[in-house]
Amino acid sequence: MHCSSTAAYYTKISAIYQDSMDSKRKQALVVFYFCLTVLTGSTYSIMQKIQNETKGKTTTFDHPFIQSFLCCIGEMMAFIVLAVKNRVEKKKLQKNADSVLLQKAYGNKDQIQSFDESATMQTEQQVEIKKYLFAIPAWLDMTESVLKNIATTMIAASIVQMLRGSVFIYCALLGLFFLKKPLYRHHFFAMMPILGGLVLVGIAFYLKSDQSKTYSFSDMLLGFILLQIGQIFGAFAFVAEEKFLGEYEDLDPLVVVGWEGVWGFLLWLVLLPIFQNIPCDNKLICTNGVIEDTLGAIDDYAANPTLILLSITLILDVSLLNIAGVNVTKYGSSAQRTTCDLLRNMFVWVFFLFVPIYNAQTDSYQYIEMFSMFQFFGFIVLTFGVLVYNEIVVLPCWRLNQYTRIAIGEREKMKESQRTISVVSDDDSRGQSDDSGFYNKQRAFGNSTKDKDILY
Repeated sequence: MHCSSTAAYYTKISAIYQDSMDSKRKQALVVFYFCLTVLTGSTYSIMQKIQNETKGKTTTFDHPFIQSFLCCIGEMMAFIVLAVKNRVEKKKLQKNADSVLLQKAYGNKDQIQSFDESATMQTEQQVEIKKYLFAIPAWLDMTESVLKNIATTMIAASIVQMLRGSVFIYCALLGLFFLKKPLYRHHFFAMMPILGGLVLVGIAFYLKSDQSKTYSFSDMLLGFILLQIGQIFGAFAFVAEEKFLGEYEDLDPLVVVGWEGVWGFLLWLVLLPIFQNIPCDNKLICTNGVIEDTLGAIDDYAANPTLILLSITLILDVSLLNIAGVNVTKYGSSAQRTTCDLLRNMFVWVFFLFVPIYNAQTDSYQYIEMFSMFQFFGFIVLTFGVLVYNEIVVLPCWRLNQYTRIAIGEREKMKESQRTISVVSDDDSRGQSDDSGFYNKQRAFGNSTKDKDILY
């Protein structure tokens, strides 16, 4: 009995430590995909800016909706990655099957049972989910992009830069109320430097922007409302992804990215011909007198093949960007994913500080960013807040380190260990009392036998 309780003890302790390792592994995955999202997001913004400054047939390439259409193509490429992944796993499964056939010949039952359990598990992981549900985050995200483009014509770019950070707050609150994702002390603490950094960056944009253009109060109010509605749509898109990945734990993020690309692609196939035939005189959001001149984009591609290469690069980059981003949502949260977008602006700013790009209008290379102390300190403060929120930097003061994912996992491990030790101790004490009773009965039986022998 003592041996069995000891074995149970070590089994439970092993399971507890495995859970602890899972929490550390999950945090490591969050950090990895977070860094990958920031890197690919920065690369996407840089390549997009370079494409916008590249000359097409007559002017520079100015087709934001075409670029959004290309993003959907990039998302659909996740299906290619998924097919390769499934093929590799199928080969591994086949290799295991061949091994099992050999084991059957020699009668190794443990190997056969292990393979059967593995095959059953992989069969169960084939998650069935209605594909049209992925249209929800795809179309919400597209709505956010359209409203943002309209708002930029009504309020200053510096204000847009600051207010776009509100999606982070909306994601955190929506996750709290709809997904029951708790916000701990370090999360609320990190919000202060994040918002402060956004304000400093916005001030820097304001100081270096062209102040000659004035905006009426009604336009500014309408632009503010449209931008905030767009940010709320974007937050709901991120939270919807987190909802799907939370309810279907075995759902592969590649499936989410691929189907969002499909639904976005189909919607743009409808919208682009419509935008081609809607007259528009606003040069900030329109191209060649219409909302989106798709035919003009084709002419630009034909006139300058460099634009084709840049578009292919954007497609490949956005594919990796969305795969990494959805994994941040899966292993972390939607709010953590939005902080990636806040941080990548800093890397884009630093890149254009040191690397000039070709300006087709002046036929020369120019620096499009200038150093600003406000912007520098703003990004430093913003980065600090993002790192604290994502638990990449853990502060030991003010009890900010007590509710991180790893700290909570360690406490759960300790509590479970104490419960296990208590249960095993109770089992041992009961086993010892049973053993002592058994030995007492044996002595009594032996003594009675001796007495009988003496009597007879």
